[in-house]
Amino acid sequence: MEEVVQTKNSNERKPGLAKAIVAVSLFFASFALVFVVMLALMVLYIIVNPDAAEADIIAAMPEWTSYLPFIILTPILLPMYFKTLIADTKRLTKKNVLTIVLMSILILVIGIASTLLFGALDYSITNQEAIYETFRHTLFISMFAIVIGAPLVEELVFRKAFDRLIKNQTLFVILSSVIFALMHFSGFATIIYFFGGLIFVATYIKTDRNVMASIIVHFINNLVGFLMLLFGISFI
Repeated sequence: MEEVVQTKNSNERKPGLAKAIVAVSLFFASFALVFVVMLALMVLYIIVNPDAAEADIIAAMPEWTSYLPFIILTPILLPMYFKTLIADTKRLTKKNVLTIVLMSILILVIGIASTLLFGALDYSITNQEAIYETFRHTLFISMFAIVIGAPLVEELVFRKAFDRLIKNQTLFVILSSVIFALMHFSGFATIIYFFGGLIFVATYIKTDRNVMASIIVHFINNLVGFLMLLFGISFI
């Protein structure tokens, strides 16, 4: 009887594990695709304009390429995890909502404090400057990618999928936060993204591994960041 139960549990885990592997693989493959596309475009531009300066080459790159992973992955991961998202939405409790509110306030306070600090130090936040330049020319694509695509895709990958793949919770917390931060590399400011990743993973764990909770916190953070960028204010 015990052997039957163990076999059943193992079979139940397999679909979720396979889905997690696919999600993580697609995520990194999409960023590899962006790198290849950008490299190919740069080479083509240099061939056509052999005397072009480095700044001109970078400026000539299409703005939409930075959002390509979220444009590709949102319509793929949403159907894959649709039942999970619906189930997690239904099981949100009042305690979960309170956690979402507190975590949202915490990450916004950290973001605002960091923005003020780096502003006072006259520190250039590379990732945010690149986003702002892209944002100015592709408003609706930027809004979709920043406010909807990024929270959905990154939480399903870094929280839901990573949780499935990494059994040790401490390792899961560290890796999901570190890799999340490295994907938003901005020099010294990358550490702020690490703390952001910690807040998202803490929200996920505190709400009994409810990915909708971490998606909502991520959504609120990105929405505030988007609105601040709309008014030309850099926000981490």
